[in-house]
Amino acid sequence: PAHVECCLNNIEEKFEEFLKNFRGDENFPKYETLALELVKTKEITLDVSMADIRAHNQTLMDCINAVEYREAFQLLCSTLLKFVKARDPENAIKRLLVKLVP
Repeated sequence: PAHVECCLNNIEEKFEEFLKNFRGDENFPKYETLALELVKTKEITLDVSMADIRAHNQTLMDCINAVEYREAFQLLCSTLLKFVKARDPENAIKRLLVKLVP
């Protein structure tokens, strides 16, 4: 359906904006910091709070819920990888995962 197609197009843009702009308790860029720290370790999974997404951008949460989980998961992971590579181009990481947590 058209609504799902629209959501798929929005997920990447809105998730990147979320990663860049979401502020944590100390008013620092929580997920940008976590993503860049993640690639310095051997870990590849970034836990992302659904409550944080909802608080930051309800439309993004609605889009994630409107599409098949597999499609949303692939978009979130590829967006995270692009996000990190744009900020740390020297990093050779090939794969990052997003885990949505309550």
